[in-house]
Amino acid sequence: MNFFNRNFIASVYVVQICILYLSTFQLTAAIFPCTNDFVNLVCKQAPQWMDAQIEQDFSYFREGISQENIDDTYTKVARQLGQSNTLRITVKNKQLMTQGTLNDRAEAILSAVKYLIQNVGLPDVDCIASLHDGCHYKNTLTAPVLAFAKHVDANNCVLIPDFEGLQGYEERESLHKDFLQSYPWDQKTKKVFWRGVTTGGMNELDTWFKLPRALLVLESFNHPNVIDAKFTQVCQCSPSAFQSELEEILESKNLLGANEPISKHLEYRYLVDIDGNSCTYSRCYWILLSNSMLFKPDSKNIQWYYGGLIPYVNYLPLKADLSDIVEKIEWAKERDAEAKTIAEQGAVFAENNLSLEYIYLYLYKVLVKHATLQVKK
Repeated sequence: MNFFNRNFIASVYVVQICILYLSTFQLTAAIFPCTNDFVNLVCKQAPQWMDAQIEQDFSYFREGISQENIDDTYTKVARQLGQSNTLRITVKNKQLMTQGTLNDRAEAILSAVKYLIQNVGLPDVDCIASLHDGCHYKNTLTAPVLAFAKHVDANNCVLIPDFEGLQGYEERESLHKDFLQSYPWDQKTKKVFWRGVTTGGMNELDTWFKLPRALLVLESFNHPNVIDAKFTQVCQCSPSAFQSELEEILESKNLLGANEPISKHLEYRYLVDIDGNSCTYSRCYWILLSNSMLFKPDSKNIQWYYGGLIPYVNYLPLKADLSDIVEKIEWAKERDAEAKTIAEQGAVFAENNLSLEYIYLYLYKVLVKHATLQVKK
């Protein structure tokens, strides 16, 4: 029986508790690590940045986590985020049990956990995961919340690989890998290129132009010779009637365009990864592998591997308000060899640290660390 086919998900959307036994739960993610490679990797020393991030994330809970802490935290988080954004994962005697709504994001986590149980084993652990785009809990919870992304100060949140990564970033890699040879560095257009939707906050008449993505699009309007950035969809408007007005504003300035495939992005030498409601998940990954240089604005939102990225080595940093973007484009043009090296080193980092084996290793280490902090009866 496949617990995660779409018809089943629709039929149990309001069900809050589901017990998944090893004998019946089926793995549904498209890609899994090579088992032999992964087992060998677990026995090796992890990258320093990985251990450092996990230790930092759990530092608030170093005194231990009680069952009462976990129960209270789940109740509080489920009430605040809703069942559709909250997942409780319990591993006990090699049985996987969950509480919360089963959706695509939950499926990605549960499939990975089941793989770990089957192939390397997991200690008994009881943990809570947010399925929301970000996590902002600080000094308010007594047990950690696992999250795909978080605010840098959210010391009650522990990062795990995002659901797109758990499903296999290689799926995104296959979309553009074949195009890389067709777009070598020397043939790429010396422009910043970006397409995306108007997420990042509520778009209101008096404030929409202050949101990070709007700042980028407006820089494109002011500097079209070096930046090509457009929105592809208008959303998150308040009031909702403002959506049509904002669309008219953007269309009148030629700042609203069609969505473009990854292959189109590969034509450009400089690609920007700019937050929406939180981090962009797979976008940063495929930009690192794109043979283009990653422009990354300063942000308080972080993903699990950001601690391993080094400015001016793996990416070119920008100020949060993008006030230096034109200056940084000129820097890249004048120091073309350095910019090309940064693009190459970004790809090296992704290839060496963001494979599916390392994605699963990170989740494994988080779950083991959580288990060691739980207070056993």
